[in-house]
Amino acid sequence: MGEIILTGVHDRFPKLRFVSVESGIGWVPYYAEQMDDRYDRNKYWAKIKLQGQPSEYVRSNWMFTFIIDKYGVKNRHAVGLETLMWSTDYPHHGCDWPRSRQVVAEMFEGVPAAERRAITHENAARLYGIRVGE
Repeated sequence: MGEIILTGVHDRFPKLRFVSVESGIGWVPYYAEQMDDRYDRNKYWAKIKLQGQPSEYVRSNWMFTFIIDKYGVKNRHAVGLETLMWSTDYPHHGCDWPRSRQVVAEMFEGVPAAERRAITHENAARLYGIRVGE
């Protein structure tokens, strides 16, 4: 992600979207913060010129999936609610089936229903152009 952002890929292709799959989400705010810091400290001598801060591209051009990440869900606004997608890895060992609904309910306890819907299916539907019925 750092190489893609810091080499200006998103400035050249602003509509290009990437999905970080099965990587979790709790690390994203820290990584974005550190990328901004390194960019600001090194952009002049490294001759890197971006139109925005690296963290802006994280929010505008990246989506992140996770299976279990209670810390990330608690810090979902720092990551960017619109960038998050809960996933399952059915039928692999990382999957919680047949307890998926129970695991999701526990992980999203206290999360407003609209945010839960966005993360569990609406963000993915928007990204992939899938119409979801009410």
